[in-house]
Amino acid sequence: MLLFGHPYIKSESFYSITNIEEIKKTPSNATLLIEWSEKNLGLIKHINDNNLSYAIVVTNIKEAIFAENLNAKYILTTKELSASIANIATEYLFDAKILTQIESDVQIEVEALKSVDGVIFSKIKEHII
Repeated sequence: MLLFGHPYIKSESFYSITNIEEIKKTPSNATLLIEWSEKNLGLIKHINDNNLSYAIVVTNIKEAIFAENLNAKYILTTKELSASIANIATEYLFDAKILTQIESDVQIEVEALKSVDGVIFSKIKEHII
């Protein structure tokens, strides 16, 4: 299981962006974070055309399937949907890792039992949404 933002583990940073100009303000090794929206398809195309790493926030299974097919490295979802999306990702052999945001260490085990690939701690919220 991947852990992002835990004080014991060095991990990559996620930078929330909404447009191409904001990409220029992120470090070269940043993982970009965007919300799923049809209006962001141009932004996603730019990210893919430039071989940038990105995570996409989804709110349902259909959006997760789109995110996988649009080459997202990570799919960030809610705790409520994490088990369902993790099962679908396993069944369809997603390349993207399924993540959910948590607040404390106690929730690591809960998400691990759902077969989620990783968690993002809320403490790193200065970068993520």
